[in-house]
Amino acid sequence: WGAARFAPTATISNGFGGDVSSDTPPRYDAVHIDWTHEILQQGVASAEAFLQNFFKLSKKPLPPRYVTLDVIVPSFRAPLDILGRIVALEVPPRCSTQVIIIIDDPRHRAVRHLLEE
Repeated sequence: WGAARFAPTATISNGFGGDVSSDTPPRYDAVHIDWTHEILQQGVASAEAFLQNFFKLSKKPLPPRYVTLDVIVPSFRAPLDILGRIVALEVPPRCSTQVIIIIDDPRHRAVRHLLEE
């Protein structure tokens, strides 16, 4: 329904540092949540019920569902030409994408601004 995008300009930074495979372990405990099966299905069902009721009351047709795809690109070297082509990929109709580029080299802090241009 195109309703999932909520923070398109968010930036995540590991301010705590550390790595489980190094001499400096992280200062936090990693927590895994299986958000795929039951939790995701319940969330979609809840959103669908709300939207059906909302559009029924407003006497408008329920918009079609969208396919949502998150594209996660890990990068250390941050080659602008390649990253730029990934960000510029054409998105088909009724598809929502979010490109998340993870740059592990602090020397490339300006890449986000260059890609946004």
